[in-house]
Amino acid sequence: MTVDWGEVGDRPLAEAATVASSGTVHDAVGRAGTGWVVITDGTGSPLAAAAPGAFAGQPADRPLAESIHELPPTVIVPSGTRMRDLLRSWVIDEIEPDSGFVVVAGGEVVGVWAGADMRHTVAVSGERGAFTDAELPGEIKIPLLTHVCGYVEGGARCSSIQLFPEPPAQPVRCANPAGLSPHAFAW
Repeated sequence: MTVDWGEVGDRPLAEAATVASSGTVHDAVGRAGTGWVVITDGTGSPLAAAAPGAFAGQPADRPLAESIHELPPTVIVPSGTRMRDLLRSWVIDEIEPDSGFVVVAGGEVVGVWAGADMRHTVAVSGERGAFTDAELPGEIKIPLLTHVCGYVEGGARCSSIQLFPEPPAQPVRCANPAGLSPHAFAW
């Protein structure tokens, strides 16, 4: 029996404040209060999701770009993506209990799918590992996994953040925005 899980946008979504990665912990807490924060890049595209309380104990002036390194993986997914397709995707194997799925529509963040509903749905779906791309009707909606480069050189962290539509089969060259020694993107 096939279960119709609906679309991602049909799930209970938490509201989220969006804050640019150039902002600070103070900016994020000020905008979100005790809610979710979606950290965006310079163009307003989501990079990461921070659960309520994720910034507790961090200095108020700490840049959000640095805080991203401590956040669990984030998935960016269009609201019209069928849950069945999402639950079959490789990104499900990368999430952690405190991860969030940033749901977008029309280029805007509409909410974050996380918490008990997300954990329960992923656990009981039975869809994992059954991905097939034989059926691709209409607009293709591929979830993206946000990953931060883990390369460290002399105590300095690489600040590269990349979105992956699929797990890299071989090492990917890092954009290296911090100007460290040339390196592969450290997964």
